[in-house]
Amino acid sequence: MTEAIREVFHKDHPSLVEGDYAEHPNSWLTFGAQAGDKWAIHILDLYRGGRLAFSKYDDQDDAEPVFERSRQVTEQEALRLWRLLAAGDIESLMKEDWT
Repeated sequence: MTEAIREVFHKDHPSLVEGDYAEHPNSWLTFGAQAGDKWAIHILDLYRGGRLAFSKYDDQDDAEPVFERSRQVTEQEALRLWRLLAAGDIESLMKEDWT
């Protein structure tokens, strides 16, 4: 997780050029939990510049999220929030200050 987040915040990978960064502007973490015969999905999607989007889908096949919230984060905040999602701590994520 640390390296994936670092690569979003820093454009210093020796084998990548500016076009590579433009083509791959984000990194995300997904957590799924079985909900009846479906899989509820929560996603934290981190974009260059530090915008982190938090989304929920009632089913992994849904095209539109139930909600999507976002905010600006630092590299350290992104890692903290990703760790919450990896642990399945959706309740703590919901309590965060999203806009």
